[in-house]
Amino acid sequence: MVPQTPHAENVLALAELMEPRLLVSGGEDGIVRLWDVSLGRAVHSFRVTPEGGGVHSLAASRSRPWLATAVGGNLESVIELWDMSTSQRLRVFHGHPSGLSPSLALAPDDATLAAVSSDALTLWSTETGERLVTLAASGSGVAFLDDNHVVYQAANSIVILNLATGTHETIQTGPGDSLAISSDGALLAHCDNGPVVSVWDMARRSRLGGAALLRGSECRALAFSADGRTLWIGAWLDQVYRLQASNWNELWGFLHLPSNFGALLVLADGRVAVSSGASGDVDIRDSGTAAGLLRLGSPRPAVTALAFSPSGERLAAGDEYGSVRLWDVASSELTAFELPDEEQPRDRRIEAIAFSPDSRWLAYTGRGGTVRVRDLVAGRKRLDATLSGGQDLAFHGNRLLVACGLREVKIWDLGAAEVREVTLSAPDSVDRVALSEDGKWIAVSGPRSLWIYDRETEAWLMQRDDLGSGFLNHLAVLSFTGPRTLLRMVDGEAETWDLARIADAEVSRTLLPQLQGSPVVFDGGRGELLGGTLDGALWRLRRDGDIEKLSAAHEGNVWSL
Repeated sequence: MVPQTPHAENVLALAELMEPRLLVSGGEDGIVRLWDVSLGRAVHSFRVTPEGGGVHSLAASRSRPWLATAVGGNLESVIELWDMSTSQRLRVFHGHPSGLSPSLALAPDDATLAAVSSDALTLWSTETGERLVTLAASGSGVAFLDDNHVVYQAANSIVILNLATGTHETIQTGPGDSLAISSDGALLAHCDNGPVVSVWDMARRSRLGGAALLRGSECRALAFSADGRTLWIGAWLDQVYRLQASNWNELWGFLHLPSNFGALLVLADGRVAVSSGASGDVDIRDSGTAAGLLRLGSPRPAVTALAFSPSGERLAAGDEYGSVRLWDVASSELTAFELPDEEQPRDRRIEAIAFSPDSRWLAYTGRGGTVRVRDLVAGRKRLDATLSGGQDLAFHGNRLLVACGLREVKIWDLGAAEVREVTLSAPDSVDRVALSEDGKWIAVSGPRSLWIYDRETEAWLMQRDDLGSGFLNHLAVLSFTGPRTLLRMVDGEAETWDLARIADAEVSRTLLPQLQGSPVVFDGGRGELLGGTLDGALWRLRRDGDIEKLSAAHEGNVWSL
């Protein structure tokens, strides 16, 4: 079993294996990890390092499961070639001058491996391990234009070396460091010591444009998108920028990192992988919005809230760390992933999540003290409000109700041009909120209380504060099951309230000790309760009052339903 843990120190290098399609990370801890991005988990890891070194560079084959690694030791760098399908080392390459850890590149046909460091470029045959040539170089950038042309940084120019003839040509750029080649070889990106990032047309050997980074920045990595229309720039200390083909002279900020930049990689599907700081995590980001889609490395937090869209096409989940994921149910594809703000305290558990009836809005709230609403059609934020601590929420059309815990219910009209807020003062602390089918009544409840509010008369019709036996009772469900019928689930007891005559409301109770303290949901379509227990079992309370055990398939606690 592969440990699902991040690198113990900085992630210094990233690569993507095409066969099989895996993300590879190399860290200062001397470990190489392979990640299945579709699963969000590590599938293999191994140590390649001589003691005291870290994995500073990776180069992956475009057609085979080959990975080249460069490890910086105390005395010299160790350069190796691995077959990742068998975890076998194929070759060790000798003869590169000792010094700073080199950058690596594999030719498209995998026949040649290049390594460049601060003073030398070395080429080897991958078939035999034979050193082909060592040339003077400067900087850490190296890439292949095609099978026969390698590009690297010399003292004051970019050198294009023809491997077939041994001849070369130069592009005068001044001293520099990083470089990158687009996948079709048409474009070259280069960063000089300005630091100015330039984009070159390789057919004409002419500069198309470029932009200066902010003062104090230092270019650490360059990468083109698959179509060559976007250039990504990783900068020291904590920024990721981009240049676009529509105007190569205009620098755009993409992402501010929580700590120092580590490594950057553009995946084949267009997403951007970036690492930062000493956490050992790798974030997968949407290339358009920079929204977080996945975090590789951190232990998986427990899911604390779930919701299906009314159409059943999407599933949303919130976890104990404040992250929110959105899946397409038919394809099982993760379509969105929002990471919590790094500056916020760790205790930001998502308590409730819900879709609007038309599936346009996704709302969630929790202990972090915020309620957020995303417009899933427009792809932007609709509401971001600070609360005393959100406990529950519910939609009625475009209106969103949120139980805030400390005697408040907030109501927002999301359909208005400007989001309107109304605050309803409750008699006591509020854990759950529900709306009647006609939208006329609001039910709010705590572990020991239940109140009904009439929105038309703006008056409390019912106030009961004697329902629980203790402060720590667990209120799991509050839901209208009919026009004037309310279901309330507290600590293993299901209460059904008949509110036809509000002054003389009658309640019937069903004891469900199996579900005491467990996550429970109400299935409105079937009119049944579903619950999960600590032994991994699922239970159903049918309409006839019988409770049925559905399964015992989970290995561990059921956290959310």
